[in-house]
Amino acid sequence: MKFYFTLSFILIVQIIYARSLKFPFGAVKSMELVTVNKKPTIYFFLDHYYVKYDVIGNKFNDSVSYLNSSVEVQNILNSYISVTSDSCIYFIQNEGGLLYVFNDGFFKRIDHSFEHKMQINSSIFCYKNRIYRYGGYGFFTCRNFFTYFDFSTHEWEVLTPIKNTNLPEGTSSNLFFRKDSIVYLFDGNIQNQFNLIESTPYNQCWKFDLKKRLWSNLGDLTETSKNEWKCLDKNGNLYSDASKNEIITIDAEKNEVLHYRRNLTMSKLDNLIHYNDKYYCLLDSRSQEQSELYIYTKAELLGVFLYKTELYKTNHVLQNVIITILFLGFIVAVYYLLKYLKAKKTKIDLINLNSDHLQFRDKKLYLEPLFIEVIRLLLNNKNGVTSAALMKITEKKGLDYTYNQKAASNIIKELNLVIKTFINSSDEIILQERSKDDSRIKVYIIKVNFFKI
Repeated sequence: MKFYFTLSFILIVQIIYARSLKFPFGAVKSMELVTVNKKPTIYFFLDHYYVKYDVIGNKFNDSVSYLNSSVEVQNILNSYISVTSDSCIYFIQNEGGLLYVFNDGFFKRIDHSFEHKMQINSSIFCYKNRIYRYGGYGFFTCRNFFTYFDFSTHEWEVLTPIKNTNLPEGTSSNLFFRKDSIVYLFDGNIQNQFNLIESTPYNQCWKFDLKKRLWSNLGDLTETSKNEWKCLDKNGNLYSDASKNEIITIDAEKNEVLHYRRNLTMSKLDNLIHYNDKYYCLLDSRSQEQSELYIYTKAELLGVFLYKTELYKTNHVLQNVIITILFLGFIVAVYYLLKYLKAKKTKIDLINLNSDHLQFRDKKLYLEPLFIEVIRLLLNNKNGVTSAALMKITEKKGLDYTYNQKAASNIIKELNLVIKTFINSSDEIILQERSKDDSRIKVYIIKVNFFKI
């Protein structure tokens, strides 16, 4: 008990006054954040004991020994990958399907799988209380599909894509970024098809929608390989690049990569947990035999901003071709639509002259035979009809010329009024103008564009 009290006192003093602490009895193998009843707790797993850190209370509990055998614990801590799902900590075998749940110092196996060695170095993450794996190497090939653990059957099941005609190549050691149900996968290794014992970097970026189960190819990576990047968090937001001495944040949804200068302390950064506005960072010591924990704000963690790049390059040529085709298709569609509407309007809005009536849309106007004959005369003489020609069909025998001339003029006026009212138009349908052949003579001209000829 004195050992536990002394260790806890050292840890508390260091975390309060220096925002850092050391684990003096070994290196931390894994760390996980568990939140129960809105109380966050970080679990630190070391070779012979684990320690719980109360995030809100800013304090450590006593170290606790494991209940499993030392051999079994060492195998799990060194060969398994830890994840947190539904407030429980799980350890997943890197080489196979074995799965342990950790509870109060005891590792309990819950799977019905075996050590198949077919998903070595797969990408492991959790989404909505489900554990997923993607890719992985085994028997000279790499996988290109997702599996998930079914807690009801205690088996690993395949998540089959739906309505996909294009799939990524099988990869292992992927880097990934997850935002909600969308998983972005990039980099990693593919097998050389001509020499299956060799692998080459994969230079494409893909995204997969876990809800729709749909793949999309986003493009080629801006750099041929990002194998120097080391993922620092569970969702692939933060990376460390030792080759360039940088800390990198990724937002694959925006295709944005931000580069920051890594300070001296961050050169030893091994893993971290983000909670609220604090980053709980695990650092390896120079001796590699013990670990240190530092607590940083985002500004302290990232340091000086250097530059921004894109994660991947889209195929702009293909995009432009598609946009051009769509635009031309739109123009053609609009052209034929306008042509159709014009033809429809023309067909509906023209006056049809029949033997005893006028037809306009769904209306009919019955006229005296004389009026029908006058309209037909005007339509047959597009250059105009003289008063004398008009009077040949309107003249009443026995009456003088002046009377018949006035009567013909009145027929034109009456026809104008009747037709305008019939089609509800303010335009004059029949006009009186000077003749194109002889400007001294006035003629009657009907607007033939109002009629179906």
